Amino acid sequence: MQLTKSIQILRALIFHLLIGFGFYFTIFNAATAETLVIGSSKSAIKIEKITVFDEP
Repeated sequence: MQLTKSIQILRALIFHLLIGFGFYFTIFNAATAETLVIGSSKSAIKIEKITVFDEP
């Protein structure tokens, strides 16, 4: 009886850990994608400024 109770607790713990890691990686990937978009917009602004300064 004690062994089955331990197995149930272990299964619940693993299940919650997997859900937690899933949410963590989803948030992490969204933050990374947002950073990439911000970085690309900054480089686009820099390129725009360079073209403006290069014009006679």
